[in-house]
Amino acid sequence: MSEGEQECCSACKADITDLNKRIQCSGLCNHVFHMDCASVKKAELKVLDNTNFKWFCDNCSILSTNMIGLLTSIKNTVLHNQDQILQQGNMIKKQSLIIENLVQEVNRLKETKIKDNDIISFSTHVSRCNENKDKNQEVDKHDSDFQNVKSGDGRRPLSKVSWLLPTTLQDREQSHDDLKNIFNTRNGGLSKQTQITKEDERSSVKYSSNRDPQTQGTTKLAGSIDSEGFMLVKNRKLKRTSQQTVIGTAEVSTDDNSGIKGHERKAWIYVGRVSMDSDDVKLARFICQKIPGARKLSVTKLTTRGNTYAYCVGIDFEYKDRLFEASFWPKGIVVRRFNFSFNKKSMPSLNSDSNNMTQRNKVTDTFDVKENDVNFHQGAIPKIYK
Repeated sequence: MSEGEQECCSACKADITDLNKRIQCSGLCNHVFHMDCASVKKAELKVLDNTNFKWFCDNCSILSTNMIGLLTSIKNTVLHNQDQILQQGNMIKKQSLIIENLVQEVNRLKETKIKDNDIISFSTHVSRCNENKDKNQEVDKHDSDFQNVKSGDGRRPLSKVSWLLPTTLQDREQSHDDLKNIFNTRNGGLSKQTQITKEDERSSVKYSSNRDPQTQGTTKLAGSIDSEGFMLVKNRKLKRTSQQTVIGTAEVSTDDNSGIKGHERKAWIYVGRVSMDSDDVKLARFICQKIPGARKLSVTKLTTRGNTYAYCVGIDFEYKDRLFEASFWPKGIVVRRFNFSFNKKSMPSLNSDSNNMTQRNKVTDTFDVKENDVNFHQGAIPKIYK
């Protein structure tokens, strides 16, 4: 402020004429007040002038109080974070020491393991050499016994070589290699005998002139003596040649008495899970409606348990595939090839005596299905036609 200008009181907005009755705020606002407006006495003003105390207006007092609280909280936060950083640093140092100790221990264990593996490998090699030595001795003994029996010096049976069962894959491979080397070097005669036997297997089989080649397989012994005096015996099984089979299809008139007739082939089908509301007549009419060309149809009711019926249906062999179509039958019906041996108990005609069997073999009820003009025979006994 220049010298010519007069100061204005921030409280009453009046000019300050007496400089001895003024007071200035030491805060951020730096405003000037009358002593009466600021409620400051002369004695208090003298104390402020003679000491380092400072006077603040109301606004600056509130602001300074807030600033002091904020600075105090910031200071406390900084001190707390500093303590946390120190604690984390100490913890990191401890963990670093632990990691170093673990690394040293791991290195020591590695060195110890390498030494132990070397010792184990050496001991395993020594024990394996000893085992191979014992095996070689037993094989040599076996070879000597074999030579003695072969030359006639002794008649005691050949002794078997006792092999130890290896426990690991590496031991098994080593044992297999040792066994292979031993037999390749010591049993030359055995490999020669195997080669002769293989050549004998590849040779063709010759039949004698007075033997029927269509006879079923019989056993023939073929023997020969090799250079070492062994008898090679081989069992040869004669092969059966395929026979041609022909099934006649020509139609023979009934008026031709000089002709012959073949037994009619039929397909026998098991039809199960039929509702109790249906019977054999309804089943026959159903099949005749589906297959108009069927001429002779045989339906036999089977003995069943439960609340359903089962039947044995005999039909011309040419319509067998139609009966095995799923779309041919209503939902729930079960159809399969009839097994006479398995269904022996369920056939009423097969459980009776011979007299009843003769009576049941006859057609007891024959009628004409008008819808398709097909003769239906009820009660006929199914038979197998090959």
